[in-house]
Amino acid sequence: LKLGAISSVQRARLIDQRLNENVSESRIRFSSFRKDLGNDKYSCSGTMFESLYLGIDVGTSSARAGLFDCAGRCHGTGSSEFPTSHPEEDFYEQSSDKIWDAVCAAVARAFNSVRDHTSSDSSGDDVAKRVVGIGFDATCSLVALGDDNQPVSVSKSGNDDWNIIVWMDHRAKEEADWINSQASVSDEVHRILKHYGGRISLENEPPKLLWVKKNLPDTWNRTKKWMDLSDFLTFKATGNDIRSSCSTACKWARVDPESWSNRFWTDIGMEDLVDDGTFKKIGSQIGKPGEMIHSGLTKDASLKLGGLRLETAVAVSAVDAHAGGIGLMGATCHELGDAVQQRLALICGTSTCHMAVSTERLFVPRIWGPFKDAMVPGMWLTEGGQTATGSLLDSILQRSRHFDEIRRDSESRCLSPHSILCEKYQELCEQFDPRVIESHPTYSLHVLPYFHGNRHPRADPSLMGVISGLGLSDTIDDLARLYGATLESLVYGARHIIETLNTAGHDIRSLFVCGGIAKSEIFLSILADASGLPVVLSKEPEAVLLGSSILAATAAGRFADLTEAMLAMSSVGRLIHPQQSNREFHERKYRVFLRMYQHFMEIRQIMSGDASFE
Repeated sequence: LKLGAISSVQRARLIDQRLNENVSESRIRFSSFRKDLGNDKYSCSGTMFESLYLGIDVGTSSARAGLFDCAGRCHGTGSSEFPTSHPEEDFYEQSSDKIWDAVCAAVARAFNSVRDHTSSDSSGDDVAKRVVGIGFDATCSLVALGDDNQPVSVSKSGNDDWNIIVWMDHRAKEEADWINSQASVSDEVHRILKHYGGRISLENEPPKLLWVKKNLPDTWNRTKKWMDLSDFLTFKATGNDIRSSCSTACKWARVDPESWSNRFWTDIGMEDLVDDGTFKKIGSQIGKPGEMIHSGLTKDASLKLGGLRLETAVAVSAVDAHAGGIGLMGATCHELGDAVQQRLALICGTSTCHMAVSTERLFVPRIWGPFKDAMVPGMWLTEGGQTATGSLLDSILQRSRHFDEIRRDSESRCLSPHSILCEKYQELCEQFDPRVIESHPTYSLHVLPYFHGNRHPRADPSLMGVISGLGLSDTIDDLARLYGATLESLVYGARHIIETLNTAGHDIRSLFVCGGIAKSEIFLSILADASGLPVVLSKEPEAVLLGSSILAATAAGRFADLTEAMLAMSSVGRLIHPQQSNREFHERKYRVFLRMYQHFMEIRQIMSGDASFE
């Protein structure tokens, strides 16, 4: 059986063909599974149950699993954390073994969650038998595997346990700068980088790979597979090395849907990855998100994933933010009546990604894309982003001397510390009279949120954060004001991205939002008011998990294609309209936001010895 990624229609034909050929059970295991193709029910111990689709999301610090039915209803979730090593500034490393263990633990907890919410007679085994498809998504982190698919160190320590360079790792700044410099001498590098807004980011995989080649030659020589984390997960589950067109286009510079560019990799000094045109170390077989990897689960993965059936359909993966876009953008919103290409999906977490699609190829300066079929089939994807959003709010909170007090308060009330600060900031905002701008609690407090650089639209990882307007007072209310000003700055960063997209030809008319800070009512109201656009929330709050389950349902053949699955499984929860009374306040603060960047750059130039600013 030739391994590869296939559509649901091809899958049905393959099943018929192989059944007729009497292929041995060890080679193909689809016969007992065929009854689930396009079916919503499954018989277990004489009882009919709904078929379930398992979505698995690996974020920056934890793995999550969710079980959904074909209407997008969540039946149970589970999560498990894993460690990150931070050996020095800008270095972040993880372990693929520990992440896989966390995935398996999260799945077990999700199964238990379903059992706890159904009946005491059901078991985890019964839940596992109801699962007919699995979809994976993960951060765009770089995984190194060597002989026998064992981890290879990406750490200066040489410890093979740390075999992942995390997406937020900024060690490859010099390599990214050098690759960008080659655009002036290589037409092919210039052509490829045009799909990255003219500048490749140190968060993308080519600079990270070049850093390893220059600094860890033993690792470079030992590594047999370089993988995006989401592709590693499908490989771990199936034993089949299929890469996703989502990750390879958006993070690996495979911008031509049909092939890698030999010249690009040669011209940036990594011709050894071309490997006679096979590119086997970085992906010789490419599939589209939601296509089925038809080898099924390995026996080891079946056991570790809670006893899933060997023939369970496994989907080609997606990057985590793109799974969020898949989970959000198919929802029908009758009140707005907007087209999918007029929507912007904001996937909030440690960072925030801004996903827009178009029917034509639109190049946006200093923003990633366009990438064909990377998220919504048949459409071009443009991806903006803010490097630090949730992580910046964590930092603002944890730096405060009031952190322990807020944490104790949050534990006693069964809330998160962030919820406590949002509540306090909301109370302060209730005193605001829009007719008196000076009455706003953050009137004189401003934040430039580039604490970990700027991904878009400045495309400058060297930028730093600025806070303007601090006094000597240091109460919890002062912390709440600073937290609120930081929320506002993140919204202004999103508005900056929206304006850049629209200037280049996009027509964004609504914001579809999910993830961490999207659970904050005050953030959502600021987002609507400052952008002047309606904010749409999914009925299912775990939209990234839903997106992975949509991949799973597509691979299992429940829907004809990914688009049909998105339309069927996504739905709108509620709509937040902008309040025009707050518009003038945010207009003023947005102008300050833009000016703070100009002042920062002026200060940097003065300190570098540029006398023109004296």
